[in-house]
Amino acid sequence: MRMFLRHLTDNIFSWLAICSVVLLVAVLVVVLGPMMLRGASAVVFRETIEFRQMQYALYGRGNAEKIKAETAEAEKAGQSIYEMIDRFKKGIDTEDLIDKTRKKYREYKKQLRYKKTTPEKYRELTEKAKQFRDSLCGAYAGVDKSVITKTLDEIIGQRKDERFKDSIAAEFFVMAIEYKKFIGPIDLSRREQYAESFAKLRELLHKLLGPGLDEHTPALIMERYGATRWDTAQKCLHELLWDEQWVQTEPGK
Repeated sequence: MRMFLRHLTDNIFSWLAICSVVLLVAVLVVVLGPMMLRGASAVVFRETIEFRQMQYALYGRGNAEKIKAETAEAEKAGQSIYEMIDRFKKGIDTEDLIDKTRKKYREYKKQLRYKKTTPEKYRELTEKAKQFRDSLCGAYAGVDKSVITKTLDEIIGQRKDERFKDSIAAEFFVMAIEYKKFIGPIDLSRREQYAESFAKLRELLHKLLGPGLDEHTPALIMERYGATRWDTAQKCLHELLWDEQWVQTEPGK
């Protein structure tokens, strides 16, 4: 009987010891497993062209010809996106449009002086160009689409005026036509909301594609390139394509 109890207690102890080891290993796997996986992903991951550009620029690693070809292809795809964004920006950033309009007016006056226009002719043309400038600036700052459209039509209706043919002032007509096309499907009363969403969109594009071709090079290395890892690029793309909004509903509905 004593031998039986001794064998039984030995077996129970052995199984408890084995279960303890298995449980300890399981706890270590649960705790350290995610840490090891995430740590490994910092070394083993699927890179993007931005990563290869960074490696070549900083350390001279990689095939220069292959990276150049991939960069040209990526810039071609990215440029079309930035051009689309810039076209939308023209209707949202009214301050920039107003500044450009005023700059065109100043350049036109310089052009007239360069051509040695007579004082009478200079006064006549600059007064007319000033009317275009003021009307355009008023249209950019306005909210009533019917009033804006009427103002733009008045400017566009004078585009055949021979006095402004092949001059800088002719760009006023182009700006009016472009802005009229832009405001067609846009609710101008929500311009501030569009501007906020646009700023968020630009930030996500910078994370995904890096700075645009016409933008200055950032001082920090981490800001000079877009997403250097494929998983990061997928995450940025998801944020670009999907917008999460919270809608408040009445209780009981």
